[in-house]
Amino acid sequence: MNIQLLARVWRRSHAFISLPVILGIFSSPVFSYESGDSILRLGYANIDFREDSDPVVVDGAIKLGDLSVESQQAPLLTFATMFNERWGVEVLIPFSPLELEAGGKGGFIDGLPMGTADVWPLAITVQYYPFETRWVKPYIGVGANYTFINNEQVNENTAFSLGIEQIESVDVDDSIGLVLQIGVDFPVTPNLMVNISSTYLELNLDATGTVYANGAVSTLSAKMGVKIQPSLTVVGISYRF
Repeated sequence: MNIQLLARVWRRSHAFISLPVILGIFSSPVFSYESGDSILRLGYANIDFREDSDPVVVDGAIKLGDLSVESQQAPLLTFATMFNERWGVEVLIPFSPLELEAGGKGGFIDGLPMGTADVWPLAITVQYYPFETRWVKPYIGVGANYTFINNEQVNENTAFSLGIEQIESVDVDDSIGLVLQIGVDFPVTPNLMVNISSTYLELNLDATGTVYANGAVSTLSAKMGVKIQPSLTVVGISYRF
């Protein structure tokens, strides 16, 4: 009888002890961001360029066809600083330029490689963290980007096939555009997190060129709004310090 009583007391006391332990596991303190925290995010992005192109035009009259841009992958680095536990600002720092590879779509240039340009997007985003739990820290952001474009080159084989004898100059204007962002950090330790984020970044590319064809000078022009909408966006790690 005493043994049975002791067994019942043990089971009840064991359950009573286990309950706080279980609650403690699932209610571990949330490591909130604080004013002055800095967050370094390093990831790898799948960048899907979804273009909306005007035709490539010769001398303002002859339409050769539209342009398309190949998708690509690239490492990305961002640096954020927190104003308080809810608001922060993040800066996008490219490791290296994104290389735009433009091809022809429709018309005389359908399927032809048209040229390349190096793109350096510098973006600043104001971020808001609406809530956080032990497991997730989601955020949204809005901002602007200024994109430097250099090293513009026209594919010479394509140019010659179009009757262009010499490429005198090619220039693509720098771009200013909107940035929209959504992301989430998954804490592993108080300072180390897994990060997934998706960014919408506008590029408006206005290109002009001067060429020689049939012994005369001609002007090529093209306008293309490129919407960078990554299908996977960025997957990487975040580190708070």
